[in-house]
Amino acid sequence: KRFINRPIVELEIAAGEQQKITELRLAKLFAEKGRNASKIVTASNEVAPVQLTDRRLSQIGGHLSSSGGGLEHAPLHSLSRTRPPITTHVLDVSHGKPGAGIEVLLESWKGPSAAPGTFPSLRDAIGWTWVGSSTTDDDGRCGSLMPVMDHVPAGLYRINFNT
Repeated sequence: KRFINRPIVELEIAAGEQQKITELRLAKLFAEKGRNASKIVTASNEVAPVQLTDRRLSQIGGHLSSSGGGLEHAPLHSLSRTRPPITTHVLDVSHGKPGAGIEVLLESWKGPSAAPGTFPSLRDAIGWTWVGSSTTDDDGRCGSLMPVMDHVPAGLYRINFNT
């Protein structure tokens, strides 16, 4: 037996470690943006490295919630979204092609406790609130699950795939 913990505990630990890695990478990206701010030099119509960095930071900032996950000190640019902030794409790995015609449901946690339990229960089922639903197209892309907005309300979200 390789692991002492149950599989769900190992998954939670792995997810926590992945979150730490992502936070470190984002912190490094924001720090590099600050160092590159003094390097705005363009001799022709080329896009300056800072402009590329700003564009990428805007894209990343668009995926972060208003709470920022510990990056409150990092200034985010004004965003004008053209798509909803939560999207998904379904791939049918058994056939090696997009998953077309799959119903997708987005829910947010509004239950009495701060978070649902590790194992689903009837109490937890009552705490999930419908946000939106859609069906994937021929490319496996999901339609709008929520309205277009610049800031996602902080909280827990889950996506269900009706397969």
